[in-house]
Amino acid sequence: MGASQLMAFLVFITFVIDCVMLVAPNNHKKYYLIVLLFILCKLIEMAVPVSLAANLNATTADLFDNNELNGFTTMARFRDAPPVKGWSCYCWNSTNEFAEELECRCEGDALLRIPQKLQLGMNRLTITKAGLPLLRNTGLKLYGSTLRDVTLTDLSNFESIQPGAFESVKNLRTIYISHAPKLVYLTKDVFYGIADTIKTM
Repeated sequence: MGASQLMAFLVFITFVIDCVMLVAPNNHKKYYLIVLLFILCKLIEMAVPVSLAANLNATTADLFDNNELNGFTTMARFRDAPPVKGWSCYCWNSTNEFAEELECRCEGDALLRIPQKLQLGMNRLTITKAGLPLLRNTGLKLYGSTLRDVTLTDLSNFESIQPGAFESVKNLRTIYISHAPKLVYLTKDVFYGIADTIKTM
């Protein structure tokens, strides 16, 4: 029962009570009034559960389906690695001066390895604010045919790059490593196989 319906109902009941008070004998008015009030309470008691039941028909699923925020955002369409407790990855198309490129960014303290379920065809990868302790020699292999830029930044636990870690990345253009205080030594084989393609280090 809506607010307007309830108001109309109360006006009607008031009208009925007034009419009864006019025609009822003086010595019985009190009893008529008690009976009318009892009937009124019962009617309201019956009406309220119906109203509540109607409102509860909107299930959680309905609220989700009808929410304007439901659905994927432009960025989320390219997300291939679902958020995991403690870390997450996001991929999106970015444009440089030459062409459109697919860029992915991963972060989170629980991220200990390069994710292997990112969007294939990725051109740029950024790992930041993660718990990554080392870059394994197989970590970038899956993305080797298209990956061009690698950024490792704000990695407080990062201390090692295995020899040959970039060997499979044949078109690597840029390696940028910063704010990795534990990375104090690199072996001579770390950059094996990329000397001819690397432009910025």
